[in-house]
Amino acid sequence: MMEAHEYETALTQIGLMAGLAAAMDTAALANHLTTAETLGPILEPTAYIRGGADNLQDQRELIEAFIPFANAARKLKAKKQHEMDSAQDR
Repeated sequence: MMEAHEYETALTQIGLMAGLAAAMDTAALANHLTTAETLGPILEPTAYIRGGADNLQDQRELIEAFIPFANAARKLKAKKQHEMDSAQDR
């Protein structure tokens, strides 16, 4: 079982990752990967066959898992900003 200080440390680490994720342009990241998947076999067919396709698939899986996290981080960031703005208006 996780101790209280381990839980707090984990939340701090997740918060740091969320801050980084919220600032990342995930659409551009996904588009760049799609371009690499499209052009890889044309521009570097040998490298693509020898493992490039597998590497790109690994990257796609990671990006697809990351996008919902980044979206949740942006949503929480916007909520916190709204709360701060509302508190200042009072």
